[in-house]
Amino acid sequence: MGFYSAFATYSSQMATLLIAYLTYRIMFSTVPKWEYVALVGLAIFVLSGLISMLPLIGVASYVKYDGFCYIDYRDVTHCVLWLLIMVPCVFGVLLLYVQIYKRSGLSKTVRFGLLGFWFVFLCGWVLGIPLIGFGLSNSEYPDNLNLVSAILGHLMNLINPFLYGIFWYKWFVADRQVAPQKELDTEFEVQDAYASSVPYALPAPWNTPVTPVQYPTYNGPPPVYTYDAPVAYPTYSGPLPTPAYTQVY
Repeated sequence: MGFYSAFATYSSQMATLLIAYLTYRIMFSTVPKWEYVALVGLAIFVLSGLISMLPLIGVASYVKYDGFCYIDYRDVTHCVLWLLIMVPCVFGVLLLYVQIYKRSGLSKTVRFGLLGFWFVFLCGWVLGIPLIGFGLSNSEYPDNLNLVSAILGHLMNLINPFLYGIFWYKWFVADRQVAPQKELDTEFEVQDAYASSVPYALPAPWNTPVTPVQYPTYNGPPPVYTYDAPVAYPTYSGPLPTPAYTQVY
């Protein structure tokens, strides 16, 4: 259980930062190749697994708190690794979402939704900081503090599929809330739908119905056309002229 809890902690923290970065790229640039995103996701799982395996190879140990196992808050190695991952991820997500928040054209729903995403992310891990402080100082933990921290962390992971699977997808993928900044300043270029730099806001489908142009109609009498009389040229009815020849010797 300790390995699972630590693995879920590190992987979800770094994955949230990855989602925030993708959101930033969607709004201000182009979406990276899916292969690169998949490789980064795989690297996150591998790194999280390696860090979570440290107690299994003799580096500190997992400790049981209020009925569940987690990292040892009294161990310096665990605490340093936890802070090195948690702090940059929390502030990195905040920085990226603030840049998107200031983007012109976003609705209030999307703006406050982004702040809500970050607030949920913060609540899931914020109690780890005082727990590390109590642990490294060899002080007694306040009653139920570890339990509340565990509940918030698990609750965050239960809420995230709804936040990102429904709302994030609707705002930044399905509805294409705002075209990227790059497209607002340059002429749209048609590209392959599977190309790496495909713009976020796609053109209208080819089969989009087009309203026909209405031309004015003429309801008056038909026009009367007039022609000029043919010109009468004089005719010659006399004998044909006889040509004169000159003999040359």
